[in-house]
Amino acid sequence: LNRVYLLDSQTITSRFGASENKEQGTMGKDYRVKYSLIAFHGVISGFNAKRTHLREQDVMLLDEAMIKAIPLHATRSKIGQSPRLYLRVEYTSDDFILGDLRQWLQLHVAEGKKDEEVLSAKDVRLDLTPLLEKLKSVSGHIAAAHYWLDDTLPMTGHPSEIPNSKMLAV
Repeated sequence: LNRVYLLDSQTITSRFGASENKEQGTMGKDYRVKYSLIAFHGVISGFNAKRTHLREQDVMLLDEAMIKAIPLHATRSKIGQSPRLYLRVEYTSDDFILGDLRQWLQLHVAEGKKDEEVLSAKDVRLDLTPLLEKLKSVSGHIAAAHYWLDDTLPMTGHPSEIPNSKMLAV
């Protein structure tokens, strides 16, 4: 959501043995960014859910995995990554979907900061106002909105303002 800046790359090495007698190694670069707030989008298809016999328990496991996967399974590529906000909107019909909700998110750099000075969630403010307005405008199509949030991300608006919203306990 924010403009990112690459840090100077570090050279890395690795060794992989394809078998006991063979050893191979390689060198590469380890590219990192100063800070990035990344939003992603996905859909649980109501039509496919019926075909695959998706259960509510499966969706609850998905919710938990989306929130816990990165912090609990950290690898070098995930160092410093943390989920900040998770939102799953459940519609009343398989025939209705708003699509990618990211189009209604706005990210603002904190007052007194420049883009290149953004180093943490405290240096930005996520404005949910356009998203909340859109969801309220189609409230008749929303069965529930399930959300989780990390309190370190400054926000304008709150997921609890979404019609039929429920905070996830994971």
